[in-house]
Amino acid sequence: MPLLLEIKVLSTLDRAALAAYCTAYQRWILAELEIQKRGLLVESPTGPRKNPAVTISDHAMKLMKSFLIEFGMTPAARTRIQMEPPCEHDPIAEKYFRERPRV
Repeated sequence: MPLLLEIKVLSTLDRAALAAYCTAYQRWILAELEIQKRGLLVESPTGPRKNPAVTISDHAMKLMKSFLIEFGMTPAARTRIQMEPPCEHDPIAEKYFRERPRV
């Protein structure tokens, strides 16, 4: 977040988008932990089937990618955005994100 603020890609208007990215990231991590714990396939009454965490992980990665592109955080996306020179940090955004409880 500090780097995004510094290059003026992120502002206080982007709180919801950044929070949505963080939620997708958290879901992805939790789904991947579940996959590590139980594997790609899980037992069901009808036999082995795909672990539902695989679908959750895939969906979360797609959401993360869309937000990463919006924030210019992929190599291709960075070529399409105009970054302004570094500036002073946005104290409102920094205060907001610093005070959010971790989940």
